[in-house]
Amino acid sequence: MTCMALGSKRFIACATFIGVLLPSAAQAEQKTFVELSQPHSITTHGHFQAKVRPDRVHVIFSIRTFDKALSDAFKANSDSAKSLIALSDELKIDKVDVQTGDIQVRAEYATNNVTHQLNRFTPVGYTVTRNVSFVLNDVNKLATLLDAGLKHGANGIESAFYECSDEATHRAAARLAALKAARDKANQLAEAVGGKVGKPITISEGYVQSSPYAPSLSGATNGTIGPQGSDATWVTGVNGGIELGVLEIDSDVTATFELE
Repeated sequence: MTCMALGSKRFIACATFIGVLLPSAAQAEQKTFVELSQPHSITTHGHFQAKVRPDRVHVIFSIRTFDKALSDAFKANSDSAKSLIALSDELKIDKVDVQTGDIQVRAEYATNNVTHQLNRFTPVGYTVTRNVSFVLNDVNKLATLLDAGLKHGANGIESAFYECSDEATHRAAARLAALKAARDKANQLAEAVGGKVGKPITISEGYVQSSPYAPSLSGATNGTIGPQGSDATWVTGVNGGIELGVLEIDSDVTATFELE
């Protein structure tokens, strides 16, 4: 009876002992898993700005014409467009670098002097608008094109901005330089705390490019349509004050490395 009791006590003791060991082993295994899945890391940001000279400029002219008869307004607009496009031969611009945009037609209505409301049933005339864009592969011709365009059909300039034909190559170089800057910064920070940078864990990139713009001109300048006063002053001296400057190609990289 005593032996059996002792045996039972031993059995119970053993069972109790095993029951204590099992949670401890599971906790150790879980702790090891957490340590492996979440290694010590360091995250840094690198930035690099490449500055390149532009070698191409994109100019968009606007042509607006007005007449009481829609057919006359459209013909005047077409004639102006033909005169403007003909500049491509004079300035030796390839035909593939000249493009005509959408043509828009708008009926114009008079305002009642008493009620100050538009008379929407009797148009006083029609305005026809279209854009013609040029891509200059010789940036030195920009001032000449602006001046000639405003004298040969265009009565406004929607925009004129510089570009770089080899932008992809410069952006790739800026990207690598930004990543190197992030790695160098990580090495400096790790050494300061007695650590060492290991393999990369994540790398992400974001960038913003800022470009210098040539004068953006708009409004009537040749008497075809609209007021002349303040609008005309914008085109005074279009042959001067234009500098190429540089294009700024920015690259930002954020990287996370193992910290040993």
